Amino acid sequence: MQKEYNKTQFYTVAVEIKANGRLTVIDQNSPLSGAHIVSVRTRRTKTGAKTLQGKSLVNFDGAFLILKKDTTTEVIKVPLWHVEQASLQSPAVGFPLYANNLNFSACLIEIVESVTLDTGNCVELTFEFWENKK
Repeated sequence: MQKEYNKTQFYTVAVEIKANGRLTVIDQNSPLSGAHIVSVRTRRTKTGAKTLQGKSLVNFDGAFLILKKDTTTEVIKVPLWHVEQASLQSPAVGFPLYANNLNFSACLIEIVESVTLDTGNCVELTFEFWENKK
């Protein structure tokens, strides 16, 4: 009998910052819900930089990535600046997360009150993940 091993996959999502979007859901119907998240990568805005959907990227000042197991239990809260720095230092690895069974319809991007919202711009995140073989 030959055993099939789990292989990592990548999923990129652009999270658009809406007006009054201090807390913005990452992805409502995400294939990442219930998966084992290995790491996350992102890109910082620079002149002319666009997401895969053609939208401008936001500034990361005062922004956090919040991953939750359910609607209330925060598993990880990390500044997007740290995710960006890890993405720049080791792009093949990104920012290691090692979390599983997250509820991505409750996972958020949080922008603190003192920071001006980049309304209409996006945060682009690429998650590395794997799912259990059934």
